[in-house]
Amino acid sequence: MPKIILWEECNAVAANGDPTPSLANKIRTEGGALICAVANDFAAVARFTVELAWSAQSELPLGLCERVRLRAINLRDSIDDFLSQAAKDCDAVGILAPETDGLLEHRSRIIEEAGGRLLGPDSAWVRLAADKHQLCEFLRAADVPVPIGGIVPKSEEQFLEQLYQSQAVWPAIVVKPRAGAGGWGVRILTGEREMRDWHRETATGKMLDAWRWERYVPGMPASIAAIGMGSSATGQKHYQLCPPGEQMLIYGSRKDISYVGGRIPLGDELARRMCELARRALDCLPPFRGYVGLDLVLANSAAGFEDVVIEINPRWTTSYVGLRKLARTNLAEYQYAAVRGQPLPPLEFNPGKIEFDTNGNARIMNDR
Repeated sequence: MPKIILWEECNAVAANGDPTPSLANKIRTEGGALICAVANDFAAVARFTVELAWSAQSELPLGLCERVRLRAINLRDSIDDFLSQAAKDCDAVGILAPETDGLLEHRSRIIEEAGGRLLGPDSAWVRLAADKHQLCEFLRAADVPVPIGGIVPKSEEQFLEQLYQSQAVWPAIVVKPRAGAGGWGVRILTGEREMRDWHRETATGKMLDAWRWERYVPGMPASIAAIGMGSSATGQKHYQLCPPGEQMLIYGSRKDISYVGGRIPLGDELARRMCELARRALDCLPPFRGYVGLDLVLANSAAGFEDVVIEINPRWTTSYVGLRKLARTNLAEYQYAAVRGQPLPPLEFNPGKIEFDTNGNARIMNDR
């Protein structure tokens, strides 16, 4: 009977101190709902034993299956020791953690060093994808379209000069942490004054080279998930794409961007554009195993010539909440088989449209 242990950073370490408190507060509910959806899917298969690492100081989301056991965290032990022991106690570990400060990469490496099996990409793949600037430059070198962008320089004048030279200042730019999650810190800046003000604010307390700027691409924010079953040993690349969907974003008073959910699937033509660009991106990257999520913008041009890849999340994403409702296959069980390198049939999904949110809710949409 395979044993699965799942770890969601912001709820598992609530009592141990969060590495980035403002980020943790923003995504604690979203991460908790997502990891519980994954846990419930594993628990729905009788052959799996499922444990979820969870701090006593975090509230459990409603609807957690009774078959999911909670694995207590001893605050006297280090998190690394906890994960190292967990890796030795089970058949696979699922890590859901923000990319901030190399956290997801570090947690993944602990599992690898303990001889465990990850339910997601290996730490090297995580390292490449987690740095949004590094990833964009990698994709650009492979002729995969990404927004024009760069690392924010320390000098305000150099920052503006860089923007004007690249002709990226109009209509706007997006600034974001190179290693971020949950939309934390992402803002749209319009006009030179906003760009100068943001640079001055950011320069007072943060390392500017930890930030990326990129040209704002008008269009539909969208995402698509893939489950990989490749092999780094042989170089074989194999993955299955899930139905792509539209992202739902809200914009704050300071033009900060928050992700609140999505709708799956897209119409046929938009889906074709999404899948084509996602394959171009994944085909130039190293082989991977497990679930990853790609964020793209489908530009307003009908032909799709200006479609771009924004980033790739080397972990579960909230779209899982919607995809699991449409899938004819249990996605958690499918992912476990994928990371074990087992040959798998194509993923199949039921017809229909799903709208989901970051609280773990998903509902069928009626065509109007």
